[in-house]
Amino acid sequence: MKNNQILTTEKVYTIIVGLLKNPMERKKLILKCLEELAVPKEILQDRSPEGQANIIKSKFGKAINELVKSGIIIQEDNNLKLKDDLTIEDIKRETVIENLIFEILKIEKKKKKELLTEIEESVSLETSKHVIRTIAGQILKELIKNKVIIRNDGYYILPNETEKSLEERNKQAFNMLSDEELVNQTVRMLAQWYEFNKYEVVEKLNIDGPQDGGIDGIIKMKDGMGYNEKVIIQVKNIHKESRSVPVKEIREFYGVYAADNEATKGIFVSNKKFHSESEKFVKKLSKYFILIDGNKWVQLANDCGYDISEKLISN
Repeated sequence: MKNNQILTTEKVYTIIVGLLKNPMERKKLILKCLEELAVPKEILQDRSPEGQANIIKSKFGKAINELVKSGIIIQEDNNLKLKDDLTIEDIKRETVIENLIFEILKIEKKKKKELLTEIEESVSLETSKHVIRTIAGQILKELIKNKVIIRNDGYYILPNETEKSLEERNKQAFNMLSDEELVNQTVRMLAQWYEFNKYEVVEKLNIDGPQDGGIDGIIKMKDGMGYNEKVIIQVKNIHKESRSVPVKEIREFYGVYAADNEATKGIFVSNKKFHSESEKFVKKLSKYFILIDGNKWVQLANDCGYDISEKLISN
């Protein structure tokens, strides 16, 4: 990358905002971000879920989700666009305040008044204390809503992840995955599930770009008798609560699976439920083509001891 630059959160946000002068699809935006960083070809060619290219994509994907939640980016249909009259200073201010909230609560629990006062005194931005306090209050409200922070007996605290069961940790972390993280975690979790069930995983890949052909991941492995397996995976992260995966998308991916002479299994993954017509369609097909919704995903992860919170790429 350019001058071995360190990819800070501020840098990630700056690149995203700079590129969103015109509405753009999410996948195209991620690819543009990689171009902006001038990521070397040899890094881009490493398609393993743990590869640096996928780590960078996950950072940008997570940042896009955060900007959408905060209202800085507006999502309309498949396109992303910036809120009108937005400046990079607006983003810096909210990022600084949110990071400060976590830094304070990592040390000790705080009551709301104490927390807001400490934020006012710690933030060195050209913004009035009243505005800083208002923004901090809004951010706290959103963090509580998303259960990232817990309010208990008048105190704001960070959840103690070590006290939660694997099932609880996985359920919470799964619901917060960005599109790119969901692909990474799906390929890695399924590979671990197969290994747990005595398969030898030879290769696991993320497939991305204009020539992906509708495939997001591939796992190549051998069973106990040495029979070669190739699993092709499509992942759909749905952001609208009321939506389910329509049968049209299942039919299209089944066509990709059927056309691949090497594929022995096809798996369509979604964070949401599948439409009843989608489930009916798959029941008529080969048993080697299956659907995995969010509940089934977490169940498989629990079965093979896969801990999403431990595997997630830290920023």
